[in-house]
Amino acid sequence: PEGNAFLAEHEDDTVTPPMPFNRDVPGGFMRYMAPDRHRAYRARMMRIFADRAFLERYDHEVSDAWATALRRIAASPRGAHPAAPIEEATFAVMARLFFGIGPDEPGLTRLRSLYRDIDYRRALVTRRRRYERALKAIEAQVLAVAPARDCLFGRFSDPAGDDPWLRPDDPTLLRNFIFLMQTSWIDVADLLVWTFRQHLDHPEGVGHPGTRRTGGGAPAAARRRHRGRCVGPASVGLGRGEDL
Repeated sequence: PEGNAFLAEHEDDTVTPPMPFNRDVPGGFMRYMAPDRHRAYRARMMRIFADRAFLERYDHEVSDAWATALRRIAASPRGAHPAAPIEEATFAVMARLFFGIGPDEPGLTRLRSLYRDIDYRRALVTRRRRYERALKAIEAQVLAVAPARDCLFGRFSDPAGDDPWLRPDDPTLLRNFIFLMQTSWIDVADLLVWTFRQHLDHPEGVGHPGTRRTGGGAPAAARRRHRGRCVGPASVGLGRGEDL
């Protein structure tokens, strides 16, 4: 309680500096929004992102993406960095969850290329005009497919509702999801690369958890989720908390 009170009292002194793309989101990226709008977005997002049934519907696609990435890594020359296969798999998973664009759709390749042009890590080497064209093209692609599909964007927006800020073409909503997708796939991919490295450096510390407590008769999806819950904490425990 004391810590929460301290943070609330000094909220203005602990604000995270805005990400570079914040200026391109009318009303601000979610974490920099005005408090009232932030609370409304946050409450709706928490309900949607915590929907386990939605996530479990795509468990098989997610597992296939990681399996493909691991096969590519295994077939790579010795010493090759695993980042590229992991990043491609993560982007494909997030494109499916956020916008309903499947791994076999030609639109995925185009979306990945466009996202490269708005990648904030490449801001210094990407011309502003190229960035703006890519952002407009992503908006058009998302609006053409996502509102009618079972995805996070489609579930958050409400085309038939009375709230203008929930319409799919609302620029604040649309660009928040575009950049939320970007920060999500980049952060998750980086974490997975780090976890992969931890497995290689400390195989005895991570091991092969999950088989003892779930048993061979458990559904495959349940066994995968259990292994994930075991591997995650085991990997983090091998690292330095302040670095994470």
